[in-house]
Amino acid sequence: MKNKISLEMVGNMVCFLLLDAAVSYLFYESWIAFLCFLPCFKVFRKLMDKVKKEKEKRKMLEEFREMIGFISGALNAGYSLENAFWVAKKELGILYGAKSILVSYLERALRKVKMNTSLEQALVEFSKECQLEEAENFAQIVAIGKKSGGNLVRIIEKSVHSICLKIETEEEIETMIAAKKMETRIMILFPALIVLYLRLTNGEYISVLYGNMVGVVVMTLSLGVMLLAAFWSEKIMDIKV
Repeated sequence: MKNKISLEMVGNMVCFLLLDAAVSYLFYESWIAFLCFLPCFKVFRKLMDKVKKEKEKRKMLEEFREMIGFISGALNAGYSLENAFWVAKKELGILYGAKSILVSYLERALRKVKMNTSLEQALVEFSKECQLEEAENFAQIVAIGKKSGGNLVRIIEKSVHSICLKIETEEEIETMIAAKKMETRIMILFPALIVLYLRLTNGEYISVLYGNMVGVVVMTLSLGVMLLAAFWSEKIMDIKV
C-alpha cells in the first residue's frame, strides 16, 4: 500500500512539475514564476484526489447497481434477506474479481452480521463506509421494510428499480454532456495554444509581453480568466439527479 501511495505521489509531482514548467514558459518565460508556482502543488494534489474519488465513486455506483440487482434476484429465487447479501457478495467477486471496491465493504458488513449485529445496522455502517447516497437510501428501505413486516421482497424489488433508474439517468446525463465538456476544455485551453503557436512560429511578435511588469500583469490576468472559466464550467456541468 505504501509503495502504491508513493508511486501515485511521484506521478502527481511529475505531472505538476511539467504543468508548472509549461505555464511558466508560456505565460512568463521565467524560472522565478516556476518557483513561485511550486506551493500550488497542494492544490493540484487535492484536485487529483478529488478526480480519483469521483472515479472510484462511479465504479462503486456501477458495482452497487449490480449488487442490489443480485440481491433482488436472490430474493425472488427464495433466499432469505441475509443469504441474498451473501449471494450478491459472491456474484460481485466473480464479476469484478480483485478489482472490486465494494466487495470488501460488503464483506465487512456481513462479518458484522455474523457477530450478531443486525442487518439494518450493518447496512447503515456499510453505506457510511462507501459514502454512497444510494447505499444509504437502500439501507433505510431495508430497515423500514423489516420493521413494517410487509412484503419485503416486493419492497426491495421496487426500491432496486428506483435506484437503478436514478443511476442510469445520471449515466445518460454524463454521456450527453461528455462531448460538451471536452469542447469547453479545448476552448479554455485555446488561448494557451495560440500563445504556444506564436512562441514557436513568431516569437518576436509577443516578446513585448515578457520581461516587463505590464506583460506580467496581462499574462496573469489571462491565466486567471482561464482558471476562472475552467472552475465555472465544471460547476455548471456538475449536474445532480
